[in-house]
Amino acid sequence: MTISFEGQVAIVTGAGGGLGRCHALELASRGAKVLINDLGGSVDGSGGSSEAAEAVVAEIKAAGGEAISNGGSVSDRAGVESMIKDAMDAWGRIDILINNAYHTTHGDNLNFFGLNPDFKGVNANSLYQRMAQKYSSMGYAE
Repeated sequence: MTISFEGQVAIVTGAGGGLGRCHALELASRGAKVLINDLGGSVDGSGGSSEAAEAVVAEIKAAGGEAISNGGSVSDRAGVESMIKDAMDAWGRIDILINNAYHTTHGDNLNFFGLNPDFKGVNANSLYQRMAQKYSSMGYAE
C-alpha cells in the first residue's frame, strides 16, 4: 500500500537541506504540493539566502512535482504570515505542516525541547501557534 498526499498542500520549514529537504522531497514524490521554507542562514542563525530553498524547488519540479520557495523566518510573525499567504495564494489551502526549522547557538539544543523557558529562538510551538492564529483569522478551522 502506498501513502498518497495527492492534492494536499504542505509547508516544510528548514527544507533547504538535511531532514527538511528529505521530508519535502518525499511529500512531493507522493503528490503533495510543497512550500519549501528556508531562511538560508548559517547554523548560528546569521546570514540568509534563498538559494537552498530554490534548489529544492527545482529538484521537485524536475521530478514532475509542484513547489514554491519562501525565505521567511519561522521566528517572527511576518515570516509565518508570508508562508501562509504564499501557500494560500498558490494553492488555496494548507493541509500539512512540518516544522523542521531550527538554529542552534552555543550548544542550546536542549532549549528546543522547552527545557529552558527563557529561550527566545525557534521552537516547536511558536510556528504552529502563529500559523493556527493566522489561519483561523482567515476563516479556516484549525
